[in-house]
Amino acid sequence: MSENLTDVLLPSARVDVFAFKADTQKTFEKLKDDWRFARVVLDVKKASIEDAIEKYKEYSSPDLVILGTDDISEQFIDKLGELAVHCEEGTEAVIIGPENDVQLYRRLVGMGVRDYLVRPVKEDDVVNIVAKALFDKMGISESRVIAVIGAKGGVGSTSVAQSLAWTISEKLDLKTMLMDAAGGWSTLNVALGVDTGAGLPECLKTASEGSDDDLQRMYTEGGKNLTVFACGGDDLMEYSADGDLYEKAVNRIMKTFPVVVVDLSNAPSDVRYRMIDRAHEIVVVTTPALTSLRLARTVLNDIKARRGENKTSIDLVLNMKGMFGKKEIGDKDIEGALEHKPQAVVSYAADVFNEAESSGKPVSEVKGGAEVADSLEKLAIKVSGFKGELGLKNEEKDEKLLNKLLSNLKKKE
Repeated sequence: MSENLTDVLLPSARVDVFAFKADTQKTFEKLKDDWRFARVVLDVKKASIEDAIEKYKEYSSPDLVILGTDDISEQFIDKLGELAVHCEEGTEAVIIGPENDVQLYRRLVGMGVRDYLVRPVKEDDVVNIVAKALFDKMGISESRVIAVIGAKGGVGSTSVAQSLAWTISEKLDLKTMLMDAAGGWSTLNVALGVDTGAGLPECLKTASEGSDDDLQRMYTEGGKNLTVFACGGDDLMEYSADGDLYEKAVNRIMKTFPVVVVDLSNAPSDVRYRMIDRAHEIVVVTTPALTSLRLARTVLNDIKARRGENKTSIDLVLNMKGMFGKKEIGDKDIEGALEHKPQAVVSYAADVFNEAESSGKPVSEVKGGAEVADSLEKLAIKVSGFKGELGLKNEEKDEKLLNKLLSNLKKKE
C-alpha cells in the first residue's frame, strides 16, 4: 500500500458503523468533518451485531460494515455467520473487539473479515482501514497519481511533468502513464513525437466505460515503460473535460499502471480541483522570478487549505534556475517566503528543451538533457514510492531476489 494512501479524497462509498462504546462512536463521528471522507456516506449508530442483522434483512448492505463488540465467544462467531448471509457479495467487514487475540484474528480473517482492531481505536488506524478497504475494492491501492501544476503559465510545468514521467519509467523502471487534460491545447504529440488520437471527452468516456481493447487504442508508446494517453483532437474554443469523467478514467488506468503522472497545464478548473484532491503527490512548479513565486505561494496555500497542512504530499520544483540573472530570488528567501523547501531544482537549459520539443524526443535523450533527469531523480523516487535500488541490471536484480529468498528460508529453518 502506498505510504500516503490516506492523503487523498476517498471514493464514493457507504460505510455503516455499529458501535456501542461512546469513544468508538466519537472517533468515527470525527471523520464526517474530514475532507478525505467528503464522498463517503458514514452512518454511525449506537448498536450491535443483532441490529446489523435486522437492518440487512430489509435493506442492502454497504461497501464496508464496522462492528464493535465485547463478546468474542462462539455465540458472536455464529452471529457473524448469520450476518454474512444477509450481506451482499463484496461487502467488507471490520471487527472492533476488547482484546488482542491472534487465534481469533486468524479465524475471523478465515471467515472473510477484513481486519480485527482492538479497542480503543485511534483515528489514524480507522482512516487507514477504511481507505485500504475502499481502494482495494477498486483494485488501485498500490498505484499512485502524481499531479503536476504550474504556479502560472510559462514556468515549464509541462516539461517537468514529461521529464518526471520519463525519469520514473526509465531510471526507476516503473510502468508509467503520462496524461494531461489540455484537449486540443495539448503538446504531448509534439514533445514526445506521438500521434494525437480522438478528442479528450471521447477518450475519457472510453477509459471509464469502454472495453479493455477500446482503451488500448487510446494509448501510445512513449518509451520502454512509458505510455501516453494521447488525446487532443478537440476544437480549441469549445473543448471541455468533466472532472467526474476524468477521475473515472484515472481510476480505470490505475488498475494497470502503478504510476500515473497528470499534467494539469491548461486543464479546466473542475479537473484541476478533482486531481488536486485525488492525487497522492502534487508537484508545484515555479521559477525563481518574483511574480512566479508570489503565485506559487498562493497555489501552495490553496492546496493546503483543501487538503490540510500535510506538506509531505506537496512537492516544489524550482525550474529555470539561472534564467533571470541578478533578478532571481535567493534560495533562502524562496524557502522562507513559501515555507516550503524545493524538492528539485532544474537549471535553465533553453537549448535542451527547445531541441527536445522540435525533435519529438524526451528531454533526457537530447544532448545535455541527462542533467535534467538527474535533477529530478530524488523527486521521482519520492513521488513514485520507489523502494528498489538504482542502477541494477536485470541479472543483478534476480540474484539479489534469490539471495533474499534463501536468507528468509534459513531464518525459518
